[in-house]
Amino acid sequence: MRKRSWILIMISMLLIFITACNKENMEPEALVEQEIKIAIENAELSGTLLEADNEKALAIIVPGSGPTDRNGNSAVGLNTDAYKKLDMGLKENGISSFRYDKRGVGQSKAGFEGKEAESDYDDVINDLVKIIEHFEGKNIWLIGHSEGSTVSIIAAQKTEVQKVISLAGPGENIADIINWQIRENKANPPEIIEACDKIIEKLKNGEMVDEIPDYLMALFRPSVQPYLISWMKYEPAEEIAKLKCEVVVIQGDADIQVTIANAEKLGEASGVTPKILKGMNHVLVEVDGQQEQVESYSHPELPLHPELINSIVE
Repeated sequence: MRKRSWILIMISMLLIFITACNKENMEPEALVEQEIKIAIENAELSGTLLEADNEKALAIIVPGSGPTDRNGNSAVGLNTDAYKKLDMGLKENGISSFRYDKRGVGQSKAGFEGKEAESDYDDVINDLVKIIEHFEGKNIWLIGHSEGSTVSIIAAQKTEVQKVISLAGPGENIADIINWQIRENKANPPEIIEACDKIIEKLKNGEMVDEIPDYLMALFRPSVQPYLISWMKYEPAEEIAKLKCEVVVIQGDADIQVTIANAEKLGEASGVTPKILKGMNHVLVEVDGQQEQVESYSHPELPLHPELINSIVE
């Protein structure tokens, strides 16, 4: 009888041990994300709040150009989940985050349907100001990716934030960036480059362009021209020099959309040394060669560059 009791005790202890091991190997608890809606004029912006335990700061992730949503994806073929991966990495380091759909994108479409021609760059900046005001009282960092870098820099002049972190942000006028990108594409024949030069020159001077070749309509269609004109009035390097808060500039040396020279201009203007991450491209992953570069824009399972999160939080 006593022997049987000892056997039962040993079996029970073994079961407890196995259960404990299984718990250690279980998937981590699901992230608790909160949907937040922020009112703006005649509409609202929708985003996701991910709160960290023992919060050190709240990072607002400001999306890049085009119809980019809160996760870093768009309907024009971009599928990266870059911002979703970014906020999970921040949470592990005690930093809460808010990522949002830009006006007219994702869950922020209501009130913006068919109004592209009325869109203005200052509206996007003021949207971010509204978001910052919504979280008033928190220790706010702005993490602006690509176009979101310039948006963050200007919004930070209008309100109170602790840090502005530029990820792959332009240091030159967007007119010059577009011009460079068109020239860098070796598939573009001289006639396309010449046509773009003429269009960009007029837009930078604040003039609308009526006649757009069909092959350039996606980039310079009349309804998007007011937005481009209002964007081209800003010089990012001049704007970042106006900031009173802490500035961090991070750039990848494998970025085919924004060059290291842009990061250097931002760094020089703000008095900081840019952090250059070897192998990081524009969608914030590590790549080696053209094939990986192309694939990274449509493979959301790829991890962020291994040094990116530490470069932000340290």
